[in-house]
Amino acid sequence: MGLRQLIYKNMKNDLNDIVRRIEKLEKEVFKSKKIKQRKPVHKTGNNSLGDRIIGLRDSGFFKQPKTGQEVHTKLQSAYACEYDRVAMALLRLLKRKLLRVTSKKAGDKKLKAYVW
Repeated sequence: MGLRQLIYKNMKNDLNDIVRRIEKLEKEVFKSKKIKQRKPVHKTGNNSLGDRIIGLRDSGFFKQPKTGQEVHTKLQSAYACEYDRVAMALLRLLKRKLLRVTSKKAGDKKLKAYVW
């Protein structure tokens, strides 16, 4: 057996090993994707802060423009949380187009208000 034949045989064995390893990895990756199921994006029930704000919207709370502070005050009796969380939830609902934004004048200040 010549040197060229020996090199060719070793390269062929190496390539076959690499192909077998890749096929095995593909089977594992695609098998695991079939098994995994994603959780639903939207929670059911009225537990999350966003769901509670949507509940306020559905009950007509946002017919008149409401500031974040007014929403926070309304939620405090049923869902105690920080104002920052309410503000972030309002922004997320705005991004998902579940609320609209407008302005509201309070004294001399012009504030961002949410409406539906």
